[in-house]
Amino acid sequence: MTYRNFIAPFTIAASVAACSFPSDAAQAATSSATEVCLQQHVGELDTLLTMALIVPYVEGASGEVEVDYDKERSNELSYSWPGDRTRTMSGSTMKIEIPIPNMISLGGIKAYTDSDYYDRDANDPVKRFQRAHHNMTAAEREKARAAIKENMKDEDEKTRKIANKLLGAATARIMFEPVTDIGDAAAWNIRTKELDVLTGATEFSVQVDVSADNEKNKAVAKKLAQSVLDDCSGASNGE
Repeated sequence: MTYRNFIAPFTIAASVAACSFPSDAAQAATSSATEVCLQQHVGELDTLLTMALIVPYVEGASGEVEVDYDKERSNELSYSWPGDRTRTMSGSTMKIEIPIPNMISLGGIKAYTDSDYYDRDANDPVKRFQRAHHNMTAAEREKARAAIKENMKDEDEKTRKIANKLLGAATARIMFEPVTDIGDAAAWNIRTKELDVLTGATEFSVQVDVSADNEKNKAVAKKLAQSVLDDCSGASNGE
């Protein structure tokens, strides 16, 4: 069986459509006190996203909250508990209702470095953030398809169809919604239910899945992310 890498051509296509190549001369912005605070909490995220902050959204199931803290690989802190939502999975002869747990997590702390910037970013963290949280236009999708066609011209027809299907699934719908009044820039990922927030040249993420209502999840994520920023701002001021 021959292994084919579908991700590589898609990545190439997306890069061609959305941005230029990285510049070795790009420089990361000097870290602010709030950024330093965030970076110093890597491995101590439970002091920023505490159980006390989660309790208002648990709705009577506080004794069933499970805590998962991956300090070795992803540095992500996650709280989860049972909910009343389900999703349906269809088998060959039956349909099964799968429970959807509620979940709130904090992670993704990343300080931008030289390798994160592209020429078009002009060393600006906000431009870099916006590029990474950009919904592809119809013209960009067509450019990506052309790039995939060129990069996969020696592949068989089935492989090319799969690659184009992956591209369509990733770009056909709006994925990001800009979020105002928090950090220097922020965006909500509708699919992953994740709020990415930029402060200075450091990014972090709060993921919230406690409702079928996208706006409710986004509002909770924004409130928790602001709490993280406030905690770090207070710490940097000696409070």
